[in-house]
Amino acid sequence: MEEWRPPILESERLYLRPIEEADAESIYSYACNEDVAMFTSWYAHESIDDTRDFIRQYVLEGYAQRTPEPWGITLKENPEMIIGTVGLTWSSKANHIMRFHYCLSDTYWGQGIIPEAGDCLLDHAFEVYKPKRIRAYCTTKNKSSSKALEKMGFIFEGTTRAALYSKGEYRDTLDYGVLDTDWAERKEKKMKKAG
Repeated sequence: MEEWRPPILESERLYLRPIEEADAESIYSYACNEDVAMFTSWYAHESIDDTRDFIRQYVLEGYAQRTPEPWGITLKENPEMIIGTVGLTWSSKANHIMRFHYCLSDTYWGQGIIPEAGDCLLDHAFEVYKPKRIRAYCTTKNKSSSKALEKMGFIFEGTTRAALYSKGEYRDTLDYGVLDTDWAERKEKKMKKAG
C-alpha cells in the first residue's frame, strides 16, 4: 500500500508539496537560522541531523496519521527547493476547528509568499476538511506575522496573556480566526473584483 501524502497545491507563483527526506538540506538552510526560529516554538537546528529528525519524526509520522501538514513551500521555477512550510492541524475535530501555522526562510520575507501560500491552503482546507473555524496566533512581538495573517483574511480576536511557554519564557499572543462564512464572502468579493 502506498504511503499517504497531502496533495500538491498550486498558486500563481508557488507549489505546496509534501516533504520527503531528500528535502533535509533545503529545510536546514533556513531552519538553522536564529532569525527564522526567533518566534517559533522550536530552536534553530544545530545540524542537518536535527532537520532529518524533524522530517522523520514529525513530518513523515504525521503523514502516516494522515495529518494534513506540513506542506513544503516551493517557487514554481525551483520546485525541488523548499523555502518554508505551511500547515494545518486540528485544534478540535469535535468542534470543527483547525489551526494554521507556517515558517519561511528569511531570504523570502516581505515578498507576499505566506499570504499567497495561506490563501491556497485555506481554500483547500475549507473545501476538503470543512472546518467551521481556522485559528492562528503569533506572539505580540511578531508584527510581520500579524500583518501576513490579516492579508490572508484572518480577523484579530484579541490578545491572550501568557498563552505560550516557549524557550524558557511566557509569551503573550495575538489571536486570529477566520470562519467558513468569512472565507466564502472573501472569495466571492475576489471573484467579483476579478471580473
